Amino acid sequence: MFGMLAEFERDIIQQRTKAGLGSSRKRGRIGGRPPIDEKTKKRLKALFEVGESAKDIAKEYGIG
Repeated sequence: MFGMLAEFERDIIQQRTKAGLGSSRKRGRIGGRPPIDEKTKKRLKALFEVGESAKDIAKEYGIG
């Protein structure tokens, strides 16, 4: 019984989330992280290949 209620609640949450995202898109909002430009990607790759740790690179550029 509890499993059925939990599944029902999960479905309702999913519907509300999708409706909210759709509403935001209609108003022009875009979700997610901003893209990284190609120049920055090349610098990040070069730093990593030289031996810089991924953790240090991420901290320096403010990315995950």
